[in-house]
Amino acid sequence: MSRPRTPPPQRHLVLTRPADQSAEFATLARARGWDGAILFSPVTRIVPLDPGPLPEGELVFTSANGVRAAARLVPLAGRRAWAVGERTAQAARAVGMTCRVAGGDAKSLFALLRAEPGPFLHLHGRHVTGDLPGWLNDAGIPAQARVVYDQQALGLSDAARQALMTRPCVLPLMSLRTARLIAEDLGDRPVDTLLLAIAEGVLHNWPWPDRALVAGQPDIAGLLDRLAGMAGTTRPG
Repeated sequence: MSRPRTPPPQRHLVLTRPADQSAEFATLARARGWDGAILFSPVTRIVPLDPGPLPEGELVFTSANGVRAAARLVPLAGRRAWAVGERTAQAARAVGMTCRVAGGDAKSLFALLRAEPGPFLHLHGRHVTGDLPGWLNDAGIPAQARVVYDQQALGLSDAARQALMTRPCVLPLMSLRTARLIAEDLGDRPVDTLLLAIAEGVLHNWPWPDRALVAGQPDIAGLLDRLAGMAGTTRPG
């Protein structure tokens, strides 16, 4: 008589974005079929900053956090915005802005803006990838930037660290900085973690890229598409 097969260990989904964004991702993941455990361990905290008087320019956003921080500083309703991707555009529309939307990354946003005369004002966090205003200035288009929020680093929770080091996990990551913070916090290779990277560049700060998948498009929808094929009890090969 054959012995019944032992089911594979259940994967944990470890979410490390700020609390409200992790909660939103968890809801979307559940709607797409994720039935496994979800651990919340934000490794950054969003803190709005006051940059002082803002120069003139059409507003450019590369994150929803930038939109929310800007809404604390100036009236946004009725203004036009330029957004890196659809999630950022949704945040802009929610505060009454009209919005032009790029393809989800800084390069596509630059391509959209360089066809316009400007001037532009990029409102962003203290930690940013790339120099969008510099690219625009080099192309002869006036642009400036202001830091309107900080992404303060937090350590992994004990529960998240233990899960990553002892059991199968899925870890979606959306920035190079987050990848570096988590890798430094762990200090050693996770036991069985599949990294879901929003873009190839995230892997530059992840020491163990052999267990990684990159989203087909550089946004939350792309990450959710990658996750959709993984029920919580499924161990991807």
